[in-house]
Amino acid sequence: MKTIEYHPYRWTREEDVDAFVGAFLSALEILQEAGLKIGFDELDMARRIYGASSGRVGMMLRIMKASLFQAKEGTLTIDAIARGWDLGLQGNGDVEPFFASEEPSDAALVRSYAAVMQKADVRIAPATLDEFEAARLVPLSK
Repeated sequence: MKTIEYHPYRWTREEDVDAFVGAFLSALEILQEAGLKIGFDELDMARRIYGASSGRVGMMLRIMKASLFQAKEGTLTIDAIARGWDLGLQGNGDVEPFFASEEPSDAALVRSYAAVMQKADVRIAPATLDEFEAARLVPLSK
C-alpha cells in the first residue's frame, strides 16, 4: 500500500532527458510510419515539447494528438504543434515561450519543470545553478 510517486522527467538529469526525448522520438516514429511527414528538427522540437509539457509524457502525447488535427498537407510542423498545444490546454497556457522562433533555453525548461512541481505541491531539491534559479523564480510552498 506504499504510495508511489511518478514525477515528470527532470531536464537536469541526463537519464531523464534521454528517456523523455526517446519517448518523443518514438511517438514521431509511429506518426511517420502512419504516413505523416515531419517538418521540423526533431531534437529542437523535443526541447520545445519538453518545456510545453514540463517533462510529462502524458501531456506530451496529449499535445501531439491535438496537433495531428492541425497538420496541413500531411506534414506536422512547429505551428501545428503550437496550435495543438494551445487547443489541448484550451487557452490555459502561454504558447510563446516554447514555440517562438528561438529555441527555449535550458533555464526555461528547468523553470517549466519547477512550476509544474510547485503546482503539484512537491518540493524539489535544487542540484544545478539552473535549478537554484528556477527555485528562486518559482518558490515552492512546502
